[in-house]
Amino acid sequence: MNKTMLELINACDETFSSGDPALNAAAMGAQNVNSAMSTIDGLRQQLADVSNERDLLRAALTFYAGREQ
Repeated sequence: MNKTMLELINACDETFSSGDPALNAAAMGAQNVNSAMSTIDGLRQQLADVSNERDLLRAALTFYAGREQ
């Protein structure tokens, strides 16, 4: 998460109890964006892991196919 997003979340958290619906909506929106960004980062890591496993499997299959010839 970048510094600006964190600052926005912190600023919104401080005013969350202000009773201003717009500020409350902004705080909730910032928290939702932060949550979504964390989810996306996790999914990117999972995709990278699966891609690495696929590449290793492909290399192993190529190696064993070459040995059988």
